[in-house]
Amino acid sequence: MSDFFGALLYYCLLKPISLLPLPILYIKSRGYYFWLYKVFGYRKEVVMKNIRNSFPEKSEKEIKQVTRQFYKHFCDIIVEGIKSFSISERTLQKHVEPVNTELLEKYFHQNRSVILCTGHYANWEWPAIAFIRHSSHKALGIYLPLKNKFFDRKLQETRSKFGLTLMS
Repeated sequence: MSDFFGALLYYCLLKPISLLPLPILYIKSRGYYFWLYKVFGYRKEVVMKNIRNSFPEKSEKEIKQVTRQFYKHFCDIIVEGIKSFSISERTLQKHVEPVNTELLEKYFHQNRSVILCTGHYANWEWPAIAFIRHSSHKALGIYLPLKNKFFDRKLQETRSKFGLTLMS
C-alpha cells in the first residue's frame, strides 16, 4: 500500500472511527466479530486447529466456544488499536491500572534499570503507552518498523504521545 492510500485509509476511515466513544467501538467490535467469524471465517480453521492442539482434552463443543471467545477478543483488540490513534491520556488511564508500581519506584531510587516484558495477550499497546505515568523510569519500547512509511510514522506518533521512547 502506498503512502497515499495509507493516508487516505487513515484520515478517511481509521481516524474518524477512533474518535467514537469506546462503548460504541465495542458495539462495532461485535459487528466485526460477525463478519470475521460468521461470514468470512477469517483463518477459522487455523484458529480451531491451534486451539485443538493447545487444549487436546476439550470437546469439539468447547473448542467452538473458545474459538468464538477468541474472535470476540480479537475484534475488541482491533477496535482498541484503532482507538489508540485518538485516545486521551485520561481515558487511557481509566482502562490501564498497573499494580505493584512501588516495586518499580524502589528500583528507580536504587538507580537500577527494569525490563518489563509483556505478551501479545489483551491490548499490549495500552499498557506500553500508559506506563510512563506510573514510573519514574524512562520507558523504552522496542518495535518493528512497518514497510508503509506513513503508517509507521502514525504508529510511532501514537505510541510515543505520552512519553514512551521507541527503538526499532
